Amino acid sequence: MTPREKWQFIVLFVLFILLTGCMSSLMSQAPVTQQVARPGSPQAVYQQAVVAYTKMGGQVQYADAQARVIAGVVHQAVQLNVRVDDDSIVYVTGHLLPGKLVVGSVTEIQDYVALLQQEGGR
Repeated sequence: MTPREKWQFIVLFVLFILLTGCMSSLMSQAPVTQQVARPGSPQAVYQQAVVAYTKMGGQVQYADAQARVIAGVVHQAVQLNVRVDDDSIVYVTGHLLPGKLVVGSVTEIQDYVALLQQEGGR
């Protein structure tokens, strides 16, 4: 093997390793759910959830006040679903949209919960 062929082999090998790592990080982005109990009636908590979703810049794709559900996309990269149950517990589930890449971790779920808690304090 010539020095040029060795260099090409090394470059291809490194690219393969890097691409394999990127693909595994894309595939390992499983949905994350967080729940938080809020004071107030389920309808009042749902209204707080809608306001927090809007403040976060979420693009609402589906909202149902009777079922107390919000679904949409945040930051053009994360599907964020919110549901308020009969005990005023808010369930927030988020996952990375297909084809999106994140450096670090998806923080939108925790960011949304923090906004929701601020909203309830007003």
